[in-house]
Amino acid sequence: MATLSITRDFIKKGYFDTLSHISLDDSDENKPISFFHSQKRYINFDGKVIKTLFKEKELKGCDLLVCKDNSLYLMEFKNSTRRQLNKNQKPALKQKASESWMIIIKLLLDYKISLDEFFKKYQVILIVIYRTSDNSKGKIHEHLEKKGDIHFGLERYQDFYEEIITIDKETYLKKHNYFEDWQ
Repeated sequence: MATLSITRDFIKKGYFDTLSHISLDDSDENKPISFFHSQKRYINFDGKVIKTLFKEKELKGCDLLVCKDNSLYLMEFKNSTRRQLNKNQKPALKQKASESWMIIIKLLLDYKISLDEFFKKYQVILIVIYRTSDNSKGKIHEHLEKKGDIHFGLERYQDFYEEIITIDKETYLKKHNYFEDWQ
């Protein structure tokens, strides 16, 4: 029930936001793009949570946090293809994987939740969802690749996370689509 008390507190503090807003890529001010279009509300982990907990530090965390069925999901949305991410954003993704873990630990300590008890009961899963390639060469390359591979150098964090999933949006929606069941 530890996560229930955190969730109640997060609701009071306004840490929830719509999936459309959490997955928004506003790097191009003139053309912001929402990765997922949904008014369902989730914890905006990279928003107010991190800014409130670490006022003086500029930590980078995943975009979304949700707890479901004894699993804690940290999700990062990237409006870039896997090739673009490998070329330009591997260090940033590694930083988010590492610092998200530190933020989870800090949250547990702040709410006086035993780390041993928490990690006996809950598993932490990291999911990076990226844009499906627009061109046929990229799609062929993605299709031929072994499914279940971890990309972007995130395999180094396998000891921290129960599971790491790096997947394009199209495949995610077909195979996983956890959002359908989450409220």
